[in-house]
Amino acid sequence: MAWLLSLIYILLKGSVVNEIAPLFFDVDLVIVITASLLMRSGSAGAAVFAFGQGMLIDLLSAGFLGLFALLYVISFLCLELGARFFDLRSAQGQFILVGLVVFFKELFLVGLLDAFAFEVVLSASLFFWFGASAFFTGLIAPLIFYILKVLQGTTAGETKEAA
Repeated sequence: MAWLLSLIYILLKGSVVNEIAPLFFDVDLVIVITASLLMRSGSAGAAVFAFGQGMLIDLLSAGFLGLFALLYVISFLCLELGARFFDLRSAQGQFILVGLVVFFKELFLVGLLDAFAFEVVLSASLFFWFGASAFFTGLIAPLIFYILKVLQGTTAGETKEAA
């Protein structure tokens, strides 16, 4: 179910979200779903999901192949490290950890773009958009965690009934 939700988000993100939001404002559901999978399925499942979604974004975009795969694997590693300090089972921990990871992902993206000779000028407004993106992604994280938990319970119940 997480793969399907993320795929729909990725497909809509390029066309719909970029039309209504500034370039660096990015509510990143891939990181939220990765954090949820890390909590429920463990490291291996979350790592495969993060890498797979990054590669999918790379294949669907015209950017450097491997850029988003690298970003999401690094985001996964930050989530795994941060989960030692923040409790992903609490709404407060989800908000803080997901928000921090999104903020650092945006900073790392700017660093990678700069390394690949794309000039991105760091300014106060850019940090504002990074902060807004991190805040709103962290804010919706507990809701997405709950929705995924309910969907996982629903699909688990259906498979038990089918057996």
